[in-house]
Amino acid sequence: MRIFCILLLVFCFSSCTTNRYVIKHCKPNPNELSFDRINGVYEGSELWNILYKNFSRKNDTTALSGNIETEINFNGTDKITAAVYENGLKKNQITLKAKIYKDYVSIKKRQHLIPLPFIYFKSDVHKTLLYTNSENNLGLCAYESVTLNILVFAGGKTNHFSSDYIKKSN
Repeated sequence: MRIFCILLLVFCFSSCTTNRYVIKHCKPNPNELSFDRINGVYEGSELWNILYKNFSRKNDTTALSGNIETEINFNGTDKITAAVYENGLKKNQITLKAKIYKDYVSIKKRQHLIPLPFIYFKSDVHKTLLYTNSENNLGLCAYESVTLNILVFAGGKTNHFSSDYIKKSN
C-alpha cells in the first residue's frame, strides 16, 4: 500500500510541475493571444514531429521528403488540428486537445505511467505550449521526460526546448 501511495504522489507531482517547468525554462515572451495568429501554414517538418509526439507514443510512419508544410487550425476553445503536407498533398492529420491560458495555448500533456511495485516503473511525459511572438510567427516550448526503474536500477532523461516557426500563409 505504501508503494502505491508513493507512485500516486510521483504521478501527481509530475502532473503539477510540467506546466511550471516549461514556463520557467523556456521563458516565452508571448504577445496577446489571438487564434488567427496561431492558425496558418508553417514551413518544415520539425513542428509536425513535435506535435505528433504529443499525439502518440508510437513513431510517425508518414514518409516525408521534399517541400514539407505543417498546417495548424485552432478552434478557439479546446481542439488543435494539425496536418502535414508534402508538395501540396495532405499526408497525415491529427487532432489534439488544448487549453487556453492567458498568453498561450497548452496542448494536453501526453503522460504514460506503468507501475509494477518493486519490479518496474516507467513514466513518459510530453508537454507543449504554443504562442505567437512579436513577428507574428509561432513560438513553441516543449518538455519531455522519460524515467525508468527496473528493480534497483534507475535512469531517465529530461529535455526542454523552444523554437520559432515562420508562418507562410493563413
